[in-house]
Amino acid sequence: MKKLRAIVATLTAFSGIAFGQDFTGTWQGTLQGSPKTLRIVMKIAREGGKLTAVSYSIDQSGQPFAAGAVIQNGFAIRMTIPAPRFATFEGRLTADGGTISGTWN
Repeated sequence: MKKLRAIVATLTAFSGIAFGQDFTGTWQGTLQGSPKTLRIVMKIAREGGKLTAVSYSIDQSGQPFAAGAVIQNGFAIRMTIPAPRFATFEGRLTADGGTISGTWN
């Protein structure tokens, strides 16, 4: 199972096992903030050599929010989600490929 842990988010993968520096897969977890905790699903894929990402807040509308940019640098990843509110995620994949720890802003 894959997990994404962040200061305000924790996600776990539904499918596949990551090897090395592979961020692709479906990640699930929680966005912990004020005033409540929200469940998040994030799908990261590789299309045409580039990473793409779509996230869903399943406790709210469940509406997909596509990342405008997904940049990988070794074991680090940075995503920018332009709408409905600008947000970024910066995280790092563990060596076993099971966890991404990072920060949502």
